Amino acid sequence: MYIKRITIQNFKCFNGRHVIEFSLPDSSKIGSGLNIFVGENNSGKSTVFEAIDFLRDGTKKDLQLIKNKKSNENDEMIIELLFKGKINDVIDNFAQNNKKEVFKKYMYEKEGVQYLGLSRSSLNSKVISLWDEKEKKYKNEAGIDAPLKKLFEANFVWADTNPNEEMSFGSTTICGNLLKEIVKKFEETDEFKTFSTLFNKTFNDENSRLKRDLKRIEEKTQNIFLEQFGKAKISFHFDELKTEAFFKNTKIEIDDGTLTNMEEKGSGMQRSVALALLQVYAEELIKHPDNSDINKPFFLFIDEPEICLHPQAQKKLFDALHEISKLRQVFFTTHSPYFIKTEVLANVYHFENKEKITILPTDENKTALIDVKKDFLNTDVCEIFFAKKVLCVEGKTDFKRFSIFFSGIIHDFSDWSIIKMNNKEEAKKFWRLLKCFCSDFKIILDLDAITGKRINKLGVESETNTFRNFFSNDDIQNKIISLGKKNRKELLNINLTEEEIKTKNAILKLLKNEGVFVLQQGEIEDYLDQNGNLIDKGKKTELEEIFK
Repeated sequence: MYIKRITIQNFKCFNGRHVIEFSLPDSSKIGSGLNIFVGENNSGKSTVFEAIDFLRDGTKKDLQLIKNKKSNENDEMIIELLFKGKINDVIDNFAQNNKKEVFKKYMYEKEGVQYLGLSRSSLNSKVISLWDEKEKKYKNEAGIDAPLKKLFEANFVWADTNPNEEMSFGSTTICGNLLKEIVKKFEETDEFKTFSTLFNKTFNDENSRLKRDLKRIEEKTQNIFLEQFGKAKISFHFDELKTEAFFKNTKIEIDDGTLTNMEEKGSGMQRSVALALLQVYAEELIKHPDNSDINKPFFLFIDEPEICLHPQAQKKLFDALHEISKLRQVFFTTHSPYFIKTEVLANVYHFENKEKITILPTDENKTALIDVKKDFLNTDVCEIFFAKKVLCVEGKTDFKRFSIFFSGIIHDFSDWSIIKMNNKEEAKKFWRLLKCFCSDFKIILDLDAITGKRINKLGVESETNTFRNFFSNDDIQNKIISLGKKNRKELLNINLTEEEIKTKNAILKLLKNEGVFVLQQGEIEDYLDQNGNLIDKGKKTELEEIFK
């Protein structure tokens, strides 16, 4: 059973109604169950986690703090989850006996697939409602909140979670719960029964050394009480020590060359241990008490897993989550390029918060990612996923000269991240990637990007297909083909007829509409020197137009 979809309405920064379709595990493909949220701070990434947490445990939340501030007073705040998968099996194995039929009443099928819909709203935040597919509305059922939580487990590691708190052995922490599961079985063993007998013999038996020493204190206390307050028998009795009491004094020790208590280690080490224990806890938590082959649905939510982790540790953690997500749904927010890989691009959701939350890619442009090759992404290119605005240039020369020039004339150029391609042939891949994940981008290319042939530095002519079959726009295709036999020098206006200039300008305009800007008079060396200064002041207007 997996979370197929969440609907968030008027919750925190989500003004209005937003629907997110999640990636689901495919047991044959590692990484399939990853859901990776990227984007600037305050763009809604962690809010998705909070929305799911609210649906599971809404009674703990102050509605005034979590309702969207831009919504009207009477606007309803709603969180909806749609589960998909073997829901009937989950109900049979993990639901309370007296609630199984209730849950099954709301389970429905479409094309042989089972679904279950849940909702919690501000109209009655104390109850979870179930979706009635026949009547097409949510209904309340008494007493299902707690039983419903037992159908699936969700663990949240927030960005501000203190690893020491998670690693303590309190009743609600990871370690506390993990030991609690082990202790249940241990208390039934002969070893524990022997310990219990010895405890009572040592502390409570009248013939024990401790009890004889305490007898003197008991008698003195009793005599004083008799004189001052009245007759009464006073004695010390030690209740049998519960196993939970041992947890308070339990510590995790780490020996990485020096044996040290975990709280004395650095934050990175502490967080790494916490995440490792969480994975172990998840495996223990989901086991069926009588059948180890049956697992309870488990969802892992990690807010910024890279916090305090060295890049190599981030890579290892990603590999672990990558493997886990083949069978489990894993959700995490990140600002680190080490958690973005080519093979999981379809699992990346880019959040933007301008006037309204936007989540990319959309269903329409997600299919464009299929063409991106496996060796395409590196940590520099991954900056695309974390940048406000992206400017792509052809290579190192363009990167240096454009960086200097634009930073001197564009007052907000610091908002732009400049990404260098290896060559213009990569423009197609970059354009498709940017169309999916970035709403504000520009690609700058030399003039020979629109030609069908090029003469290299050795004087050898070669074919290039930068824009051939690039866009689905037939108008662009036809116009590019018409100039395809010319090289860059032949494409300069002084070498074109009036009709060819019109065609060239039409191509440049169409490309500009797609976020691609082609230098009309040649290449970067024709515009800027190595210090980023204009070679020809007459070309300044063309460069300035790129950012207008």
